[in-house]
Amino acid sequence: MRSAYATVEEEGFEDEQPENVQPEAGQEPPPAAEPAQPTATQELQLLQTQLQNLQQERDRIAAAYAASQEAALAAAQAVEIR
Repeated sequence: MRSAYATVEEEGFEDEQPENVQPEAGQEPPPAAEPAQPTATQELQLLQTQLQNLQQERDRIAAAYAASQEAALAAAQAVEIR
């Protein structure tokens, strides 16, 4: 006796899958999209910020060097006075 309910194979739809089929637990999700590339304006702003930071660091080092030179000169003069 044949069942009243036809199976998928009997109807010839073996290649089709139901729309709500979930991927198996072992399958990896699709790869994430790559991050968007910065626009030219964003890249320019980043470079300007980096330049400003480097200029501030240069100024700080120059001031420290000048102070060091003054201290060395003052120490040398103090030795001469003795």
